[in-house]
Amino acid sequence: MLAHKATRTVCHCTSRYITSHITMSSRFACAATRATIGASRSTAIRPSRYLRSRPLHTMASSTRSATAATTQSLSTFQRPFASIEHPNHDDTPNFIDASLLAHRSTGEWLRAAVCLQLCQFPFLVRNAEVLLHVSRTILGRRVTNEVLRRTFFGHFCAGEDEHSIQPVLRRLQQHSIGGILDYAVESDGSTQSLPEIERQCDERVPDFQKCVRAAANNQDGGYVAVKMTALANPQLLARVSTAIVESRRRFDAMSNDGRDVTGDGLKQIISQDAADSVQRSVDGKLDPVACPSMTGSHHSSQLAEPQLSSAEMELLQTVLKRAGEVADTARQNGVRLLIDAEQSKYQPAIDHIVMLLQRQHNAAGAFPVVYNTYQCYLKDATHRIQQDVERAKREGYSFGAKLVRGAYMETEPAELIHDSIQDTHDCYNHNVRYLLQEGIEHGQIEIMCATHNAESIALAVDAMQDSVDPSNSFISFAQLYGMSDTLSYPLASRGYRVYKYLPYGQIDEVMPYLIRRAQENSSIAGGSQHELSMMWNAWKRRMWLQ
Repeated sequence: MLAHKATRTVCHCTSRYITSHITMSSRFACAATRATIGASRSTAIRPSRYLRSRPLHTMASSTRSATAATTQSLSTFQRPFASIEHPNHDDTPNFIDASLLAHRSTGEWLRAAVCLQLCQFPFLVRNAEVLLHVSRTILGRRVTNEVLRRTFFGHFCAGEDEHSIQPVLRRLQQHSIGGILDYAVESDGSTQSLPEIERQCDERVPDFQKCVRAAANNQDGGYVAVKMTALANPQLLARVSTAIVESRRRFDAMSNDGRDVTGDGLKQIISQDAADSVQRSVDGKLDPVACPSMTGSHHSSQLAEPQLSSAEMELLQTVLKRAGEVADTARQNGVRLLIDAEQSKYQPAIDHIVMLLQRQHNAAGAFPVVYNTYQCYLKDATHRIQQDVERAKREGYSFGAKLVRGAYMETEPAELIHDSIQDTHDCYNHNVRYLLQEGIEHGQIEIMCATHNAESIALAVDAMQDSVDPSNSFISFAQLYGMSDTLSYPLASRGYRVYKYLPYGQIDEVMPYLIRRAQENSSIAGGSQHELSMMWNAWKRRMWLQ
């Protein structure tokens, strides 16, 4: 009896604390949000009245054949030109309309409030892994995992396998929001032997293929996210990245000298075969677009120094085979594959692998099967995007890009990151405008704006006006599951293509993902407070109506 009363007292006190904290912050958060949205309304979201006549995301027949899916998907790549009259500019999505959160239960609101509030304590976020270890030592793994399942895992993850995520997918589809399926397994390979890492990577290929088929069976034009550290030894990716960065440094040095590069000059940087290939493609002159595409090693060692060993070359070939099998399954099922960005120490190798996959699977005239992801907090993001777009145009394949601000800032070298958050915002918005303009002028491009920033969404939608039909696959918007419903639902209600990033997997597998979400919510406290204030207003509305 005493334990029961104590439990009730703790719960009551916790509830009062959360409620009072939300109440105190809601007035300020809402005022700030209204000011932000109001200031941008003159150039903000004015969606077209030419919406699709059916919901964006519908359940696809489970008996649909892969061949039919491929035929349909290859014929639905749309140029972004919209043959429409001037759209209606009077109907603007309301990002502070609490009624759009009415789909959540009171229990979900309470869970979200607890999770988002806990993310505001820097000590908890910084020491999450240590606290998790302590909890498992004292309470045991089973109890700790159950607590996580009912809190952070339940809020940020859609389920533990492709079957348990079905209710979440169906609920999103009721609001014309699609799902980006993410089997959220990753590894740093630091505590495993090489044979064990390779075995696990091989075993994950069928899991990703199963994820692709689940995306195809649950929605038209599905998306699947893939982390290369789930298919490759991270240490190998780091080694290949080092080789690529060094080769680029040498190319840049020769380019800055203003020298023409002969075959003998190239042999100082890359192998004989690679040098001959570059020389033929650029008539002996250094080409900043062609040369980076020759770096790395995908058939033979192209770097004269540092050179990958034969064992490393064999492992890299195996990685390309795994990634190619997943991409083949995606193309056959009409699904887009989003290759996630990761830490900078792995990213050059990931970019190289993605480029090879795009060359093979992103056929001209069809939708891009393989997207690369660009983190705009990195100073080199704009340069990389422009080079990759130019390469795709030269070589004649379609290009897919997902733009994010980034999720690894806590672990990145400071010199690689923009000096201020405003520089990151400017980089993101500039690249959205650049890709939109490239797509409108040349076609063969698809963009996913994955952002929780209302201003960036407003700028993108405003740039679409009079040129791009919102239902066109040319541009989509995405937010993480458990975050920014105040952006996702208003956009979807106006006919824009909106997706939620739906990670799933066993709790131990998704812990790196959950820790990054805690860090992200800690660093964007204003956005979390806005979300909390909206939930509080929606709860008050529900109580009043009852």
